[in-house]
Amino acid sequence: MDRRRLDYEVQEMRRCPKFSLFVLFSDHNYSHNCWSHYYWLGLLPSLHLIRAQYPDDYPYSPLKISLTPDVEEHHHKLGRNICYIRPEDWSPGYRASTAITLAIVYIHKYQTGRLDE
Repeated sequence: MDRRRLDYEVQEMRRCPKFSLFVLFSDHNYSHNCWSHYYWLGLLPSLHLIRAQYPDDYPYSPLKISLTPDVEEHHHKLGRNICYIRPEDWSPGYRASTAITLAIVYIHKYQTGRLDE
């Protein structure tokens, strides 16, 4: 795990007003040297609580994003996680802010009935 990258992502999230309601949490039961023990929680304008979990192989795989309340849509989901990006479209240059922004777009499209556009 690259601690400098995590610090950079935290700074980036703090600079952007749209992420002001997001907080980084870590699972204190495990070592802090693994990406998958970190996740962002935040409240969206749609009143969905979003959880963005880092995968073990981050940044080579996208964050796992789930919503509460859950969306009643099964075509664009994998379990409780929304499919906000195709895995082959993910880039290691993307960050948590990118994933959360794409999730916000997903929610907007879901609410307006435009997910398949």
